[in-house]
Amino acid sequence: MLDIVLSDEGYTVTTASNGAEALEQVLADPPAIVLLDVMMPVLDGWQTLARLQAHEQPIPVIMMSAAKNYDETADGFGVPCLAKPFDLDALIGLVGRITALPPQRPSLPRIARPGARGMRSLR
Repeated sequence: MLDIVLSDEGYTVTTASNGAEALEQVLADPPAIVLLDVMMPVLDGWQTLARLQAHEQPIPVIMMSAAKNYDETADGFGVPCLAKPFDLDALIGLVGRITALPPQRPSLPRIARPGARGMRSLR
């Protein structure tokens, strides 16, 4: 559903089914932003985030979770975190602010976000 919403806002979406695949895709072709689900197979969202932050050019990340107390962990990593379910307008606005571009701009940078159990990249 998020891929449809963000596509409608002008982003191109690419997905990964797990944290390891997400990490591989992001490091091969760095996006403007990554949206990660905390609960992902292979590498969870926190493990994926830690590896992304260790990269020489860190990529902005938004974490998403339905788990309790996730926000304290997100604060420790210094990243914003949205509680599920979240307001789609809030997500679109946050993505736009982080990428420093209006959400409805016709040509937007590549962005990544989680799939149902992974990550999606947006262009």
